[in-house]
Amino acid sequence: MENSQLWAGVRFAAIMISGLLTLLLLLGLLLRWTGGYAPGWILRCTSCGHTGDASKAGIIRIGARSWGKRIVGHCSQCGGWALSLERRTNDTSSLDR
Repeated sequence: MENSQLWAGVRFAAIMISGLLTLLLLLGLLLRWTGGYAPGWILRCTSCGHTGDASKAGIIRIGARSWGKRIVGHCSQCGGWALSLERRTNDTSSLDR
């Protein structure tokens, strides 16, 4: 392999990596400005049962495979520190706003 071909490959790889990093940076900024992206997910306090929209809390769930998980977070209602991230059911009448 010639030296010029090697450098052409290195340049191509550098351009691809730079583009990917730029895309990830823009995605991160967009999610920061919009507050989060978690369609169909809610946060529930394990102490008082208070619920809220996960997206509004800044949670990002893209391609999530789990049905729920525990996270450390602060409940705005009771001040508790344990929150449960759960899939939203069709009944949204119990969702606190």
